[in-house]
Amino acid sequence: MPSPDAAKHAVVGLFKGLAHDLRGIGITAAAVSPGSTRTDTLLESACIYDLDTVEAFAEHQLLDRILEPEEVAAVVAWLCAGSRISAHHPPVVNTKYIIQS
Repeated sequence: MPSPDAAKHAVVGLFKGLAHDLRGIGITAAAVSPGSTRTDTLLESACIYDLDTVEAFAEHQLLDRILEPEEVAAVVAWLCAGSRISAHHPPVVNTKYIIQS
């Protein structure tokens, strides 16, 4: 699906620029792009593609499985808890692709 992937890359670029602009003032910018997560939206997508289950999306993910919402929430909580990360290389949490700065 090229449109969602293009949008995700745009978000990565936005957050890299934002992280650069905010460096040195104690604010960190991070992007979380988890890939297929077990949500109502994923279930609706499975219906659109006439799939019996959302698990069919797992083969397209780096982790070869569907993420649970609690896993994504844990990453966001970690980022919000004052994690020490570099503004020169803002984290991009993305289980569909590995993005390196």
